[in-house]
Amino acid sequence: MSAICRACESSLPEGARFCPECGAPVEEPAARKAGEKGRTAGRPAGRTGGKGRTARGPRSRQPQEAGGWLGPYRTPVAIFTGLTVLALLFIGMQNRSPIATSMPGMPTGADLERMQDMQRRLQDVQAQLLQRPDDPDIITEAANLFFDIGNFEEAVTLYRRALESAPDDTALRTDLGTALNRLERRSEAITEFQRVLSTDPEFTTAKFNLGIVYLQMGDEASAVEWFQRTVRDDPSSPLAAQARSQLEMLGRGQRP
Repeated sequence: MSAICRACESSLPEGARFCPECGAPVEEPAARKAGEKGRTAGRPAGRTGGKGRTARGPRSRQPQEAGGWLGPYRTPVAIFTGLTVLALLFIGMQNRSPIATSMPGMPTGADLERMQDMQRRLQDVQAQLLQRPDDPDIITEAANLFFDIGNFEEAVTLYRRALESAPDDTALRTDLGTALNRLERRSEAITEFQRVLSTDPEFTTAKFNLGIVYLQMGDEASAVEWFQRTVRDDPSSPLAAQARSQLEMLGRGQRP
């Protein structure tokens, strides 16, 4: 007959020193205690044993052995790891253009559902891409989806492929520059934003993004110049409002 934990009444595996369900120490035979005299007794850190717990009957499933990977901590560690991965994935998801300047909060249920939808959509688009590898619309959609899930390397590769058939697409090239900046390839990002402005000198997003990239590089003078141009050239746009905020933080709020 198997032993029963006095704290939570769960079945104990043979030879267990701690209960795999609640972590309470198992009372050992006197002979074994005498042989291990001098060792410090106790329970896993952070556990309270059976004190204050509601007694539960034996479960139908077999309890985990205390000597297994992480023993009684396996389930909570797995849950924590899964939530951490989802949180990191969410952090990588922000609008492609302009470059985001703030850190998002933790994902909500709707955010996680959206990420799952994007993963499913990406699988569909990748299947289409295998059938029509030269379709610029499918290539662009795949690039955008890879960007949104945080795979910026793959996004850069696909943006470049899409630009082969539409080299003057300013929005597409701006997305390429934004992805390069996420990879901290700042010089390449600047080159792409400058190419956008050579095609369309009034493209406000590229101006604002240049300000952000130079600010991240520590070139405050160049950052201020591009933020001021954003405000001057398109004063009523949302990006102009963001540029003003950046200028105020840099102590240049009085210089339009």
